[in-house]
Amino acid sequence: MTGKASLTELSELDEMATLDPEIQYIVETMHQLWHNRLARLTGTTIEKAIREEIIAQRRQLQHAPMPVNQHRLWQSVPSSKSTWFKNNHMLKSYFKIAIRNLQKQKTLAFINIFGLSVGIACFTLLLLFAANEFSFDKFHRNAPNIYRAYTVWDASTWGG
Repeated sequence: MTGKASLTELSELDEMATLDPEIQYIVETMHQLWHNRLARLTGTTIEKAIREEIIAQRRQLQHAPMPVNQHRLWQSVPSSKSTWFKNNHMLKSYFKIAIRNLQKQKTLAFINIFGLSVGIACFTLLLLFAANEFSFDKFHRNAPNIYRAYTVWDASTWGG
């Protein structure tokens, strides 16, 4: 197998790994080593490797013969230059529209923002209360063996 494996080579390796447990162990070990090496790489190195892989795939697609019925579909696929995280004109437009609407309708904007902030505050308080209740007596060593005794007062049995 060469440095870059084709799909047929990968399928052959997968078939061999399912048949032989020793090969399966070797493949899993190589995968673990590659995963550890990839985790050590910096973010820019990973981005550069991904960009190079995308460029290589595009070059392969350019040289491959394309069926006649897919020609229009391939032209409609945007290139990497027009992705939303590089040229986010639409996102900027959404923010401009939102700010203009907030400036035009100030009372409605205040009601909406105030309601949202009250809702978030109530949710946060409920979340903190629930976290406190569920963490009750968890710091003890025998926390699963702690029980709380409750008494129910029935006034009719005591003449009340």
